[in-house]
Amino acid sequence: MNEIFASYLQFAENFLVLFILPFCIGTILRTVFRKKKKGVIITIVLGVISAIMYFMVYTDSAATVFGITLRESFAFFSMGVLMVFVGSLITEIVLAIIKRKKDNNSISA
Repeated sequence: MNEIFASYLQFAENFLVLFILPFCIGTILRTVFRKKKKGVIITIVLGVISAIMYFMVYTDSAATVFGITLRESFAFFSMGVLMVFVGSLITEIVLAIIKRKKDNNSISA
């Protein structure tokens, strides 16, 4: 029973570290810079970094560090950067919708 609980805890921790925390970091990062005129550049830069990391995963590297090949470590890092980008992108879309609704309300009023 303890082993099953430990495996569920490990799964939850992996999910938190690989998906939830990077997503929240991207959301917070974009929200902090929402008032800046060039805040969208953060989302673009994260997208470019995410694409570069994605292509780095598919290079043939046989180097091993602490038993993990570089390809695997790039894959983990690439997933984190991708989730930061997705969080920033979703926040960007939500902020654009809010701004559009606010502009429409001020025009019609």
